[in-house]
Amino acid sequence: MKKEVDTIMDGIFGNHAPEKPKPTEPEPEPPKDQVGTKRNKIVCNKVQCKNCNDIIESTHHYDFVTCSCKNVSVDGGHDYLRRLWKEDNSYIELSEYEDK
Repeated sequence: MKKEVDTIMDGIFGNHAPEKPKPTEPEPEPPKDQVGTKRNKIVCNKVQCKNCNDIIESTHHYDFVTCSCKNVSVDGGHDYLRRLWKEDNSYIELSEYEDK
């Protein structure tokens, strides 16, 4: 039976049957101090704007929040940290993390 399959494959692909995909290696673990990884959990994702003094917090995935003066925004909830700002050094980071 195997010879029949090989003969059919040779007829379709010539003598070059497609290669089997190589097994992929698992991704290496991220460093322990890297935020938002499997080893660290984001407990609270918030910042304080230095211009208007608003404290804004993103509480869930895709929760995009902007301060009242529209200078700084946060996003990501407990899944990831994302910051957008108009002026450099214009917010105070208040996020908290814990080891899993």
